[in-house]
Amino acid sequence: MDDFAVREMLNRLLPPWARLYGLVPVSVSSSGIALRLPYSSVLCHLDDAISNQVLATVADVAMIIAVSAAIGEIRPMAPVYMNTHYVRRVRSGSVFISAHVSRLFTRTGSGEVEMLDESGSVAVHATATYTMVAA
Repeated sequence: MDDFAVREMLNRLLPPWARLYGLVPVSVSSSGIALRLPYSSVLCHLDDAISNQVLATVADVAMIIAVSAAIGEIRPMAPVYMNTHYVRRVRSGSVFISAHVSRLFTRTGSGEVEMLDESGSVAVHATATYTMVAA
């Protein structure tokens, strides 16, 4: 899966309102994906920090793309478990997202997502498990 395929997947997976996030693919492999979320005041609360709802959506999307890259195709899937830790607020600069698949079975995939602020500090850490609809 290349960057073009990831961009197509983002357009296909994200609802119109989430496409406004402007997620940018950085790299993709069978073990994971890296994305960049550009800072935008549109994504922020009144205190200029990116909304946790935005970050949770990005974590969900990143894991779906990582699992899809690992299995080599886009399959309908849904989270059955997601635990998200918001470590620090992001008030400026891009957010760098990495999602890695740790376990992959016929109908399930699990892994973790880490989001770093521009200084390289952890802003969000999430773990998730997804169930896939049989092809």
